[in-house]
Amino acid sequence: MESEGMRQVLRKLKPTEFEDIVAVNALYRPGPSQFIDQYIRRKHGLEKVVYPHPDLAPILRPTYGVLVYQEQIMQIAVQMAGYTLGKADILRRAVGKKKRELLEAQKKTFISGCMACHYSEKTAHQLFDLIVRFANYGFNRSHAVAYSFLSYRLAYLKAHVPQSFMAAHLTGIIGNQEKMEATLRELRDQGIRLLPPSINESVASFEPSGQAIRFGLSGIKNVGIGAIESLIEERTKHGSFKNLYDFCRRVPARKVNRKAIESMIFAGAFDLFGVDRAGLLATLDQALRLGEEQQKQGEGQTSFLIPEHDEEIYIDVPPLTAEEKMHYEHEALGLFLSAHPIEEYRDALPRSVLTVRETERLPEGNDAVLAVMVEQVKRIRTKSGQPMAFFSASDESGLIDTVCFPNTYEKIEQWINNGQMLVLQAKKSSGKQNNPQLILQRALSLKDYLDERDTALFLRIDQAHHQTQLLEKVKRAIETAPGLHRVILYYEANKRTVALGLNYAVQINESLVRSMRSLLGEQNVMAKRMMGNGAARKPRKDDQRFS
Repeated sequence: MESEGMRQVLRKLKPTEFEDIVAVNALYRPGPSQFIDQYIRRKHGLEKVVYPHPDLAPILRPTYGVLVYQEQIMQIAVQMAGYTLGKADILRRAVGKKKRELLEAQKKTFISGCMACHYSEKTAHQLFDLIVRFANYGFNRSHAVAYSFLSYRLAYLKAHVPQSFMAAHLTGIIGNQEKMEATLRELRDQGIRLLPPSINESVASFEPSGQAIRFGLSGIKNVGIGAIESLIEERTKHGSFKNLYDFCRRVPARKVNRKAIESMIFAGAFDLFGVDRAGLLATLDQALRLGEEQQKQGEGQTSFLIPEHDEEIYIDVPPLTAEEKMHYEHEALGLFLSAHPIEEYRDALPRSVLTVRETERLPEGNDAVLAVMVEQVKRIRTKSGQPMAFFSASDESGLIDTVCFPNTYEKIEQWINNGQMLVLQAKKSSGKQNNPQLILQRALSLKDYLDERDTALFLRIDQAHHQTQLLEKVKRAIETAPGLHRVILYYEANKRTVALGLNYAVQINESLVRSMRSLLGEQNVMAKRMMGNGAARKPRKDDQRFS
C-alpha cells in the first residue's frame, strides 16, 4: 500500500468499503493491473457493469463484473458446471499450473458439466476460455483479505496514534537507509520531531516521547544489544549519567567498548552534557582510563592514584565544523538527523534549483535542476560493456533514485562518488512500482556551480555570421559541452536576445570558448554575469574574457 503506484491507484479509486481495498490488493500486480482502470470506471459508474453470463452476477457483482479472485473460479465451476467444492479446487489448481494435459481433461469435464446444467456448449467454451485467461493473473482472495485487513489496521493506527505507530515502524526498518529516509520525510510532513539518541533517555527501540519520537540506541551503528542492555540496566539501578566520566566509571568497557561509545558520541547521544562532540572524542581515552581505574578500586584491586571526586575536565580542541558533524553523524546513524549538508547551501541557491520533494511532484518527462548529495552508488556495465551507474540523490527534503546512462556517465564519472555534492539537470521519470526517479542528463560539482552560478556564455551573432550552416556548427559545439551555464544569443540584425533552454546549457571551458570564437569571431564570445532575474545584462569592461 505504501508504494507511489499503489497510492495513485487508491487516490483514483476513492475506496468506500473494505472490499475495494481487497480488490486493489489482488489487482495491483503485473498481470491483472490492466483491469484496474476498468474496475475503477465501473465502480464510479463511468462504464456499464457487464457479466459474461447473467447467472454469474451474484459471483461477480462485488467486483463489478471483473474476475479478480481464484475463489471466483471455484464459484463459477460450482454454479455453472455442477462441481463440488473439492472438484472446483482441483480445477483451480490445474488452471494455475497451466499444464496442457490437465487443462484438456478439466475442459472436457467442465463443458460436459455445463451442458448437464442446461447451458449451451458455446457458453461452456466461453466460460472455460475466460477461466484459462484468468489463470495468468488470478490471486487468492483469502490472502488479499488478510493483507488488506492488516493494511487497514495499520492505517488506523497511523492516523490515530502516529507517534506510537511511526516509532514502531522505525524500529522495524533499522538498517534500511532508503526506508528510514522516506519515514523521516513523512515525520517532517506530519510535524513530528525525531529527537536525537540520548544515553539518559533512549532505549533500544524508537519510542514515542510526548508529541515527538526518541531515536533508539539500536539504530546506532557499532552499538550491539548487549551494550544497550548493560547501559539501560546501570541507568535503571543508579540513575541518569552525569557526564562522560560518570558513564565510563559506571559502565565497564568490556560491556560497552570504545567503538560503541565513539559511535554514540558521533550520533549525538552525549550532546545532553553540553560538550562539543570533538571535545568528547578527544577526552574519551582519558575518561575510559580513569573509569577502569575506579572500577578496579571498587573491586579492591591495586590501582593508580585517582581523584577522589569526578572532575569533568575535557581536552580543549577546536569544535567540529558543521560539515564534519553531519559527516560523522551520517556514519553513525546511516542518515542525517540534525541537518543535511545541502541545507547549508540552500540560501545561496536560486529558486530555480529544486528540492527532491519538489521534483517528485513534477509531471513525468519534465526537466529539473537539483542540488543533491550522492549516496549508495552502484556501478554496472551494460550488455555491450559500457559503464553506467545508479545512485540515490538526497537533500534535506528526501531521497530519489537516479540513473546515469553510459553517454552521460562517461562525461561526469569523476563526480559520481558517495558524499559528492552536485547540481544535477535531470528528467523526471518513473522507476520500479511507479516510484519517482531521475534520468541524469548533466552534472556539475556544487562548489563549481556556486562559484560560477551567475555566469552565462554570451554569443553575439553579427551580420557576417548569421548563416544557417554556421549556426548548425555552433549548435553542435554547444551539445559537446553539456553543463549548467545558460547560453544567451544576441542577434545583432534585429537586436533580439534569446536565452536557450536548459537542454542547451554548457560547461564553460577553454576548449568550448576557443571553438566558439573560431566560428563567431573573437569579440563575439564572452562569459558574462547574469542579473538577479536571470536575464543577461549589457556587457561591461570587467566581464570575464577567455584567453
